[in-house]
Amino acid sequence: MDQIAQELIDKFIDELHDDVHTLQSCSLVSKRWVYRSQHHIFSRITISSQQSFERWCKNIPLASCPVSIHTRTLSILQPTHAQWLTPLLLSPATGHFNAFNNVNTLALSGITTRGLQDAQLLADCFRRLGSSVNSLKLLYWRASPASLINCICLFPHLDDLDIYCPDILAGLPTRKAYPLTPLFRGRLRLSFENGRGGIDRFLRLLSQLPTRFRDVHVSVNFIGGQALLLPFLESCSKSVHKLCISYEVDQGLHLALLFWRYMLTVDS
Repeated sequence: MDQIAQELIDKFIDELHDDVHTLQSCSLVSKRWVYRSQHHIFSRITISSQQSFERWCKNIPLASCPVSIHTRTLSILQPTHAQWLTPLLLSPATGHFNAFNNVNTLALSGITTRGLQDAQLLADCFRRLGSSVNSLKLLYWRASPASLINCICLFPHLDDLDIYCPDILAGLPTRKAYPLTPLFRGRLRLSFENGRGGIDRFLRLLSQLPTRFRDVHVSVNFIGGQALLLPFLESCSKSVHKLCISYEVDQGLHLALLFWRYMLTVDS
Protein backbone atom coordinates (compact mmCIF):
# COMPACT_ATOMS: atom_id res chain seq x y z
CA MET A 1 0.00 0.00 0.00
CA ASP A 2 2.89 2.39 0.75
CA GLN A 3 4.10 2.06 -2.85
CA ILE A 4 0.91 3.64 -4.26
CA ALA A 5 1.21 7.35 -4.94
CA GLN A 6 -0.99 9.56 -2.74
CA GLU A 7 -2.46 11.23 -5.84
CA LEU A 8 -3.81 7.88 -7.04
CA ILE A 9 -5.30 7.10 -3.64
CA ASP A 10 -7.02 10.49 -3.55
CA LYS A 11 -8.32 10.00 -7.09
CA PHE A 12 -9.77 6.61 -6.21
CA ILE A 13 -11.48 7.96 -3.08
CA ASP A 14 -12.85 10.97 -4.99
CA GLU A 15 -14.72 8.59 -7.28
CA LEU A 16 -16.64 7.35 -4.22
CA HIS A 17 -17.66 10.81 -2.99
CA ASP A 18 -21.38 9.94 -2.79
CA ASP A 19 -21.01 6.44 -1.26
CA VAL A 20 -20.76 7.05 2.48
CA HIS A 21 -20.59 3.40 3.53
CA THR A 22 -17.69 2.66 1.18
CA LEU A 23 -15.92 5.83 2.29
CA GLN A 24 -16.20 4.69 5.89
CA SER A 25 -14.49 1.44 4.93
CA CYS A 26 -11.81 3.35 3.03
CA SER A 27 -11.02 5.43 6.10
CA LEU A 28 -10.03 2.20 7.90
CA VAL A 29 -7.56 1.00 5.26
CA SER A 30 -4.57 3.06 6.41
CA LYS A 31 -3.60 6.50 7.67
CA ARG A 32 -3.01 7.66 4.10
CA TRP A 33 -6.66 6.96 3.28
CA VAL A 34 -8.18 8.71 6.30
CA TYR A 35 -7.97 12.40 5.39
CA ARG A 36 -9.44 12.10 1.90
CA SER A 37 -12.20 9.78 3.07
CA GLN A 38 -13.19 12.14 5.88
CA HIS A 39 -13.15 15.03 3.42
CA HIS A 40 -16.15 13.49 1.65
CA ILE A 41 -17.82 11.84 4.66
CA PHE A 42 -18.08 15.07 6.63
CA SER A 43 -18.52 17.54 3.76
CA ARG A 44 -22.27 17.64 4.55
CA ILE A 45 -23.71 17.48 8.06
CA THR A 46 -27.47 17.44 8.60
CA ILE A 47 -29.08 17.66 12.04
CA SER A 48 -32.82 16.94 11.93
CA SER A 49 -33.83 16.02 15.49
CA GLN A 50 -33.06 16.92 19.06
CA GLN A 51 -31.52 13.51 19.64
CA SER A 52 -29.09 13.91 16.74
CA PHE A 53 -28.29 17.44 17.92
CA GLU A 54 -27.45 16.22 21.44
CA ARG A 55 -25.27 13.40 20.04
CA TRP A 56 -23.50 15.91 17.83
CA CYS A 57 -22.73 18.23 20.75
CA LYS A 58 -21.48 15.28 22.80
CA ASN A 59 -19.19 13.80 20.15
CA ILE A 60 -17.87 16.84 18.28
CA PRO A 61 -15.07 18.71 20.12
CA LEU A 62 -15.31 22.44 20.69
CA ALA A 63 -12.03 23.13 18.89
CA SER A 64 -11.32 22.56 15.22
CA CYS A 65 -11.16 18.84 14.46
CA PRO A 66 -11.11 16.48 11.44
CA VAL A 67 -14.89 16.78 11.22
CA SER A 68 -15.28 20.54 11.24
CA ILE A 69 -12.46 21.37 8.84
CA HIS A 70 -14.09 19.25 6.10
CA THR A 71 -17.65 20.49 6.47
CA ARG A 72 -18.89 22.70 3.64
CA THR A 73 -22.67 22.34 4.14
CA LEU A 74 -24.34 22.50 7.55
CA SER A 75 -28.10 21.98 7.82
CA ILE A 76 -30.14 22.23 11.01
CA LEU A 77 -33.67 21.27 10.06
CA GLN A 78 -36.88 21.01 12.02
CA PRO A 79 -39.90 19.24 10.49
CA THR A 80 -43.05 21.32 10.51
CA HIS A 81 -44.69 19.06 13.11
CA ALA A 82 -41.77 19.25 15.58
CA GLN A 83 -40.94 21.97 18.09
CA TRP A 84 -37.48 21.03 19.30
CA LEU A 85 -35.38 23.68 17.59
CA THR A 86 -35.16 26.95 19.57
CA PRO A 87 -32.45 29.61 19.98
CA LEU A 88 -32.21 28.68 23.67
CA LEU A 89 -31.42 25.06 22.75
CA LEU A 90 -28.80 26.12 20.20
CA SER A 91 -27.06 28.50 22.59
CA PRO A 92 -24.99 25.90 24.54
CA ALA A 93 -23.55 24.71 21.20
CA THR A 94 -22.00 28.08 20.33
CA GLY A 95 -18.51 26.66 20.77
CA HIS A 96 -19.32 23.78 18.43
CA PHE A 97 -20.55 26.16 15.73
CA ASN A 98 -17.39 28.24 16.07
CA ALA A 99 -15.33 25.20 15.12
CA PHE A 100 -16.76 25.24 11.58
CA ASN A 101 -14.46 27.64 9.73
CA ASN A 102 -15.07 26.40 6.17
CA VAL A 103 -18.87 26.16 5.93
CA ASN A 104 -20.11 27.65 2.65
CA THR A 105 -23.79 26.69 2.84
CA LEU A 106 -25.95 27.05 5.93
CA ALA A 107 -29.58 25.89 6.05
CA LEU A 108 -31.80 26.65 9.06
CA SER A 109 -35.40 25.48 9.21
CA GLY A 110 -38.27 26.03 11.62
CA ILE A 111 -36.60 28.46 14.04
CA THR A 112 -38.68 30.99 15.98
CA THR A 113 -37.22 34.26 17.25
CA ARG A 114 -39.65 36.13 19.49
CA GLY A 115 -37.52 39.00 20.77
CA LEU A 116 -34.11 40.57 21.22
CA GLN A 117 -32.92 37.78 23.48
CA ASP A 118 -33.59 35.08 20.87
CA ALA A 119 -31.96 37.20 18.17
CA GLN A 120 -28.86 37.69 20.33
CA LEU A 121 -28.60 33.96 21.02
CA LEU A 122 -28.65 33.23 17.28
CA ALA A 123 -26.07 35.94 16.67
CA ASP A 124 -23.75 34.36 19.23
CA CYS A 125 -24.18 30.95 17.59
CA PHE A 126 -23.62 31.86 13.95
CA ARG A 127 -21.58 35.09 13.90
CA ARG A 128 -18.35 33.13 13.43
CA LEU A 129 -19.76 31.50 10.29
CA GLY A 130 -20.48 34.88 8.73
CA SER A 131 -17.01 35.14 7.21
CA SER A 132 -17.29 31.89 5.22
CA VAL A 133 -20.99 31.34 4.45
CA ASN A 134 -21.95 32.45 0.94
CA SER A 135 -25.23 30.53 0.63
CA LEU A 136 -27.96 30.94 3.27
CA LYS A 137 -31.29 29.11 3.32
CA LEU A 138 -33.93 30.13 5.87
CA LEU A 139 -36.92 27.79 5.72
CA TYR A 140 -40.21 28.20 7.60
CA TRP A 141 -38.65 30.89 9.80
CA ARG A 142 -40.99 32.55 12.32
CA ALA A 143 -39.78 35.99 13.34
CA SER A 144 -40.45 39.71 13.32
CA PRO A 145 -39.28 41.64 10.23
CA ALA A 146 -36.37 43.27 12.09
CA SER A 147 -35.27 39.99 13.67
CA LEU A 148 -35.19 38.25 10.29
CA ILE A 149 -33.22 41.10 8.71
CA ASN A 150 -30.73 41.11 11.59
CA CYS A 151 -30.15 37.39 11.13
CA ILE A 152 -29.48 37.87 7.41
CA CYS A 153 -27.01 40.65 8.18
CA LEU A 154 -24.86 38.18 10.14
CA PHE A 155 -23.74 36.83 6.76
CA PRO A 156 -22.50 39.80 4.68
CA HIS A 157 -20.79 37.73 1.95
CA LEU A 158 -23.83 35.98 0.53
CA ASP A 159 -24.06 35.06 -3.13
CA ASP A 160 -27.22 33.02 -2.66
CA LEU A 161 -30.07 33.91 -0.27
CA ASP A 162 -33.17 31.72 -0.08
CA ILE A 163 -36.09 32.63 2.22
CA TYR A 164 -38.83 30.02 1.90
CA CYS A 165 -42.32 30.38 3.36
CA PRO A 166 -41.50 32.54 6.39
CA ASP A 167 -44.12 33.29 9.02
CA ILE A 168 -43.29 36.96 9.48
CA LEU A 169 -44.91 38.46 12.53
CA ALA A 170 -46.37 41.94 12.44
CA GLY A 171 -43.60 43.51 14.48
CA LEU A 172 -42.69 47.17 14.18
CA PRO A 173 -39.62 47.92 12.02
CA THR A 174 -36.55 49.29 13.76
CA ARG A 175 -34.32 52.02 12.39
CA LYS A 176 -30.74 50.95 11.89
CA ALA A 177 -27.77 52.43 10.06
CA TYR A 178 -26.57 49.99 7.41
CA PRO A 179 -23.11 50.08 5.78
CA LEU A 180 -22.69 51.69 2.38
CA THR A 181 -20.85 48.79 0.78
CA PRO A 182 -23.06 46.06 -0.73
CA LEU A 183 -23.82 43.27 1.71
CA PHE A 184 -25.22 40.68 -0.68
CA ARG A 185 -24.63 39.82 -4.31
CA GLY A 186 -25.87 37.08 -6.56
CA ARG A 187 -29.23 35.29 -6.35
CA LEU A 188 -32.25 35.99 -4.15
CA ARG A 189 -35.21 33.64 -3.83
CA LEU A 190 -38.31 34.64 -1.87
CA SER A 191 -41.38 32.44 -1.41
CA PHE A 192 -44.44 33.69 0.47
CA GLU A 193 -47.60 31.72 1.24
CA ASN A 194 -49.63 34.17 3.30
CA GLY A 195 -50.35 37.87 3.38
CA ARG A 196 -49.69 38.86 6.95
CA GLY A 197 -48.65 42.47 7.52
CA GLY A 198 -45.13 41.51 8.49
CA ILE A 199 -44.20 40.69 4.89
CA ASP A 200 -44.66 44.31 3.84
CA ARG A 201 -42.41 45.53 6.67
CA PHE A 202 -39.83 42.84 5.93
CA LEU A 203 -39.61 43.79 2.25
CA ARG A 204 -39.28 47.46 3.12
CA LEU A 205 -36.39 46.70 5.47
CA LEU A 206 -34.79 44.47 2.85
CA SER A 207 -35.04 47.27 0.30
CA GLN A 208 -33.01 49.53 2.64
CA LEU A 209 -30.04 47.17 2.66
CA PRO A 210 -27.15 47.95 0.26
CA THR A 211 -27.70 44.89 -1.94
CA ARG A 212 -26.58 44.08 -5.48
CA PHE A 213 -28.70 41.08 -6.40
CA ARG A 214 -28.29 39.90 -10.00
CA ASP A 215 -31.07 37.30 -10.06
CA VAL A 216 -34.34 37.72 -8.17
CA HIS A 217 -36.95 34.97 -8.03
CA VAL A 218 -40.16 35.73 -6.15
CA SER A 219 -43.09 33.37 -5.61
CA VAL A 220 -46.31 34.70 -4.08
CA ASN A 221 -49.30 32.56 -3.15
CA PHE A 222 -51.86 35.08 -1.88
CA ILE A 223 -54.03 37.76 -3.42
CA GLY A 224 -52.59 41.25 -3.24
CA GLY A 225 -49.00 40.08 -2.99
CA GLN A 226 -47.84 42.13 -5.96
CA ALA A 227 -48.48 45.38 -4.09
CA LEU A 228 -46.02 44.32 -1.39
CA LEU A 229 -43.27 43.78 -3.96
CA LEU A 230 -43.32 47.27 -5.49
CA PRO A 231 -40.96 49.09 -3.07
CA PHE A 232 -38.48 46.21 -3.02
CA LEU A 233 -38.40 45.71 -6.80
CA GLU A 234 -37.94 49.41 -7.36
CA SER A 235 -34.96 49.59 -5.01
CA CYS A 236 -33.08 46.67 -6.58
CA SER A 237 -34.02 47.28 -10.24
CA LYS A 238 -30.65 48.89 -11.05
CA SER A 239 -28.61 45.77 -10.27
CA VAL A 240 -30.98 42.96 -11.28
CA HIS A 241 -30.26 41.26 -14.60
CA LYS A 242 -32.85 38.51 -14.31
CA LEU A 243 -36.25 38.81 -12.67
CA CYS A 244 -38.78 36.03 -12.25
CA ILE A 245 -42.13 36.61 -10.51
CA SER A 246 -44.52 33.71 -10.01
CA TYR A 247 -48.09 34.05 -8.73
CA GLU A 248 -50.17 31.07 -7.77
CA VAL A 249 -53.39 33.08 -7.99
CA ASP A 250 -54.95 34.96 -10.91
CA GLN A 251 -54.17 38.67 -10.69
CA GLY A 252 -55.68 39.73 -14.04
CA LEU A 253 -54.69 42.94 -15.79
CA HIS A 254 -52.83 44.43 -12.85
CA LEU A 255 -50.42 41.48 -12.86
CA ALA A 256 -49.73 41.92 -16.57
CA LEU A 257 -48.97 45.63 -16.06
CA LEU A 258 -46.64 44.80 -13.19
CA PHE A 259 -44.68 42.35 -15.31
CA TRP A 260 -44.43 44.86 -18.16
CA ARG A 261 -43.22 47.67 -15.93
CA TYR A 262 -40.40 45.82 -14.24
CA MET A 263 -39.27 43.57 -17.05
CA LEU A 264 -38.25 46.72 -18.94
CA THR A 265 -35.57 47.41 -16.31
CA VAL A 266 -33.78 44.07 -16.63
CA ASP A 267 -32.01 42.14 -19.38
CA SER A 268 -34.22 39.07 -19.35
